[in-house]
Amino acid sequence: MDILKDFPYIEALFSCFEDSELKSFQVISYPPKSTVVEKDQILDNIYIILDGICGVMKPLPNGSTIIGYYMTSLDIIGMACISSPMNRCYATTVSITKLVVLKMSKDDFLFYHHKYPQFALSILKNVNMRLNNALNFINNCKASTTEENILYYLLDRYQVYRTSYPSAYRDDVKILETRQHISDFLNIDVRSLNRYISKFKEDNMITVTKGKIYISHKQYKKILRLVSWLF
Repeated sequence: MDILKDFPYIEALFSCFEDSELKSFQVISYPPKSTVVEKDQILDNIYIILDGICGVMKPLPNGSTIIGYYMTSLDIIGMACISSPMNRCYATTVSITKLVVLKMSKDDFLFYHHKYPQFALSILKNVNMRLNNALNFINNCKASTTEENILYYLLDRYQVYRTSYPSAYRDDVKILETRQHISDFLNIDVRSLNRYISKFKEDNMITVTKGKIYISHKQYKKILRLVSWLF
């Protein structure tokens, strides 16, 4: 499959597959803000992310919805459905950036898991790493002072969104979450968040343009030094 050559790490995942096997899979592109799967949807396929970022949505008691955690390259949308007898999705997943996925039927996925043990091992390692990262993110965002929690949140968002830029990119990376989303996730009021955002801007840890937060590579390193003890 020619498209895999554009993503060396993805190509390595499928290096054991025959060309005829790869041709049976479908590559799909989604524009930003597209629903990939919906909560309670019956799903007979899985989607391996080739490129881009998507978010798994989490409803809050106040009726709003936030992104519970993010998925990027090599993550699998619909993985949890495989173990569900009803094949139902437990959450809605939406594309945050342009998203390119490889669609594979559930039956094919299970078949190739047995046929190619190295493929299965690589998948399991990546799923385990993603879950650990998600748990660390949730814990570390609420483990310290309000200021440090916000900085850690912004640090993690930078790391996620940085993956959608070229490897040599060092300029500003846009943080896509609104301030309301950030305050909902961290359980702080927007007014307090705005005060901290203003302080971070004055300290040159972030850039704010038309209300949106941007972080450069240099600013990222500065934030990293301040919250590195949380890792």
